[in-house]
Amino acid sequence: MNTHTNSKRTGPFSIVRHFLGDESGVTSIEYGLIAAATGLALAAVMPTIKSNLTTTYTAVSDNLD
Repeated sequence: MNTHTNSKRTGPFSIVRHFLGDESGVTSIEYGLIAAATGLALAAVMPTIKSNLTTTYTAVSDNLD
């Protein structure tokens, strides 16, 4: 039985593990601000994307008939 564990894990959740394990207040605040800015940017862009996708799918649907 191998009891040796590798402390340097890599994978899709390594960033989340690092964030949750980070006790530095400044770094946590920076991550929070980045997440908030990303959310605001997505909320601002989504109506435009929806409109463009609706137009595209309508054109494809009309041409399939």
